Amino acid sequence: MISSISMTELMSALGFGHDELELNRRAKMSRRQIRESVGESLGVIGILLSVLGLAIMATFYRGSAASRIIFGTLLWILFVTVVVLKVSEITGGLRPRVVVAEGELRVGADFGRTNSTVTIGAFRWHFPRGSVLPTVLVSGQRYRAFYVARTRRFLSIEPAVSDRASDRQASS
Repeated sequence: MISSISMTELMSALGFGHDELELNRRAKMSRRQIRESVGESLGVIGILLSVLGLAIMATFYRGSAASRIIFGTLLWILFVTVVVLKVSEITGGLRPRVVVAEGELRVGADFGRTNSTVTIGAFRWHFPRGSVLPTVLVSGQRYRAFYVARTRRFLSIEPAVSDRASDRQASS
């Protein structure tokens, strides 16, 4: 089944422009895409600094030594855990690299969550249920999705023409 939506409508619905798609095809990002990628990483860094500040404050807390040790230790554990879990996302967002995934689009649900998932090749894209995506993308059709490595942040998408389809067009 082929989508009846034009490429311009697809770009508008998913929030990217033709110039950004062209840049993504060459493994580059637009200024807006870089700014948003770095901004997301700075948000994570802000959260880390907040937890670090709380951990340092807990060290100087005026309560009993036992409560200071317990509270401080818990905050330091939280800080280290967040750093370990988010270090790849932070570095990927601050030094973004465009990668591409191509394949048949599949729409599914994340069990126990309020999100749905679009899968295109190796790329998994989570979005709130009921959003615009199911109406502009056709399940089963081949797409090429461009995203930021490590953070897996969506950049742009286009229908992918398979070699078989282009061979048929060339022979007719």
